[in-house]
Amino acid sequence: MFDSTVGQFLKSTAGLLLVGLFAVVVAWRLVLLFFSANFPNLDLDIEIWGASYQMLALVGVVCGLFYSRLWGGWNSVIGRASIAFALGLCGELFGQCISSYYTITGGELPYPSIADLGFFSTIPLYVYGALLLAKAGGARNALRSLENITQGLVVPLFMLLLSFFVFLRGYQFDWSQPLKIFLDLGYPLGDALYISAAILALLLTWRTLGGIMRFPMMGFIVALVMQYISDFTFLYQANQGTFVVGGITDTFYMLAYVFMAASLVQLSITFNAIKTSYPEVKTSGVLSVASAIFNQLASKIITEQSLVIGPLAWSEAGKVPGMSINMQQKAAVIQADDPKAALDKLVAQYERLFGRASHEVCREAAAPLIASLSPDEVPSSLRAV
Repeated sequence: MFDSTVGQFLKSTAGLLLVGLFAVVVAWRLVLLFFSANFPNLDLDIEIWGASYQMLALVGVVCGLFYSRLWGGWNSVIGRASIAFALGLCGELFGQCISSYYTITGGELPYPSIADLGFFSTIPLYVYGALLLAKAGGARNALRSLENITQGLVVPLFMLLLSFFVFLRGYQFDWSQPLKIFLDLGYPLGDALYISAAILALLLTWRTLGGIMRFPMMGFIVALVMQYISDFTFLYQANQGTFVVGGITDTFYMLAYVFMAASLVQLSITFNAIKTSYPEVKTSGVLSVASAIFNQLASKIITEQSLVIGPLAWSEAGKVPGMSINMQQKAAVIQADDPKAALDKLVAQYERLFGRASHEVCREAAAPLIASLSPDEVPSSLRAV
């Protein structure tokens, strides 16, 4: 699966562009590192390089915002996550553009500055995106267990305490600069919040998340972890006075940008793979009479899935044999002789996207209507576990 995913990524225009830019940026840095004697203005060249890898973030921003519409944009969980991560990456891009301008022109970046408007905006956007990942992966169901509720409390508390003891222990408050105090506290504590959300998304959905969507979802979590490592290293070096342009911190940020951008590109590739992996099945012209309750079940399940993956939920339902979809009325009609089997196939169609997480969404959506059926009438995939 990994080999095929990489192959699809490299076949896409955006994926190939991202890989090509990454290769150029890495090669450029290696040349500056190993042939430094050949560059009389080495410091300036390194500062220019430090501004160049922002191109990786730009690819992610454009792809994330443009391709979010495939998933229904703001109307679906995946669409909103794509927008949130793209805007977060845009905040990083904005902040680094301002920072690079000061360093290249020989000036000293003030703190606080307008660059912090971009850098700090990344925190709430990444927190929101990570929470959406958890929701899409079925974290709501996972939080019903005491063990997961405990994790939901312990992980953020641990990360907040770690940030406090590393960056804020002994902090001297200068109330004449309230904005500086806000940023000094907000950066480490805010970073702790989005990495906590990412870790929780991983822990809470690890057992249920599967299917085609597992790879891009895990990609976002890796990108968030890399972003946290970058921010942690920068804050530590800035406090110690050891930060230099072109050092290990810039390398971490470059990797964070390329992982986030690659994950945003992968979302569009995954969408196209889902759309084309199963050809639509034409039903027979004979309309079987199915009870209203089964049609309501199908419509309810598809509607709930559309809140996660947008319009794709309806096109996926149209691939189920015996299922007729009316997109204008947002309704489904089961034309199969065995409506129970058709509903089981509908659930299986979604399960290949997120694994058990999708199955749980179907079961929860159907629960209110299932109560009106006799035990023998309930499809096996929708029965209580």
